[in-house]
Amino acid sequence: MVGSKCVDPKKAPIHPDDEHFIMELKYAGKFVNNGKDYEEGTIEVYDNVDPDRFSTTKLRDIMKQSEIQNCRGFYYTFIGKGVHEGVLGLNSDAEILDMLSVICINLHIMVYVDHEVDVPDIIEENYSQSQ
Repeated sequence: MVGSKCVDPKKAPIHPDDEHFIMELKYAGKFVNNGKDYEEGTIEVYDNVDPDRFSTTKLRDIMKQSEIQNCRGFYYTFIGKGVHEGVLGLNSDAEILDMLSVICINLHIMVYVDHEVDVPDIIEENYSQSQ
């Protein structure tokens, strides 16, 4: 995202100004319990995200830059709310605009990456029966 950077919240305080927001991106985990929880995963924090440049394309660019693979979709909650309280999609321009219309209330969101399931290769072996 232009104007944002991945920061370590343990080393640097994060304080968005009135025109930007903070995005925590949680990936490499999985939704469980019928989508009520997100287990495991890694979190990256992006400070001062510019809402005028926020888009699904920018989210996918972050995925490429961070070498995050198998991304099927994005969902978010506001900080202070858990996945069990419901997540909202960030997979279309309309969903991005919906989120941006209320971001001024809480300038901090958690974005969850929904990953495609890795499908293992099935190797067929031919067994011959000796008689």
